[in-house]
Amino acid sequence: MIVLFTLKYKFSYRLLTGNFLSPSFIGLDVHQDLFLAFKCMYLLMPMNLYTTRLRLTEFSTENIADIHRLHRFPEVARFNTIGIPQNEAVTHSLLQPVLDDQQAIHRKRYGWAIALKENDTFIGEAGMILSAPKYNSAEIYYNLLPKFWKQGYASETVQTILQFGFASLQLHRIEAGVATENTASIRVLEKAGLSREGLHRKILPLVQGWTDNYHYAILESEWGKVKN
Repeated sequence: MIVLFTLKYKFSYRLLTGNFLSPSFIGLDVHQDLFLAFKCMYLLMPMNLYTTRLRLTEFSTENIADIHRLHRFPEVARFNTIGIPQNEAVTHSLLQPVLDDQQAIHRKRYGWAIALKENDTFIGEAGMILSAPKYNSAEIYYNLLPKFWKQGYASETVQTILQFGFASLQLHRIEAGVATENTASIRVLEKAGLSREGLHRKILPLVQGWTDNYHYAILESEWGKVKN
């Protein structure tokens, strides 16, 4: 475990995207097979994130009930393309691809349950879907329980995911879509430094009908200026 911990902090998180460092580069004289074993162990470790007030823990089956409850709120479902799931089995099926991907060496998606640090209260979810390696980008999403809106938690979550995407995964670009009527999320994205790049007309199949969507994005070079 000591060696694995050493590897964890000496490796760039670029490992996660498949751009692996070599044993010689990091000054470790280990057998190639052993190096690859440590590398696989590292990549399969949960990618949990932390902020001053929040804990973002990678999804597990233990989160299904909470996620289902979240998606049952009409206020949440209003801007959610999955609508209101009929039962926990439906919610489980929606989460299964994220759960399966946790076992992959080359990750394609991340999903986190968001909880308050102080008392471990579940407050929402967030996720990131990676593009093909050629484009080195990702799309993010988040949903919070209504009682935790307007307390800065969404901004805290988005900023932390951007940090993970740019500093850890070394992405080039991070995107997000938002319904044009979702003014609260628009403020969150713009506060985090994302720029509105376009409008997709009547693209979102929401409960209230086909809805327009704004496309937002931020580049790694822009994020460096925002965070400073």
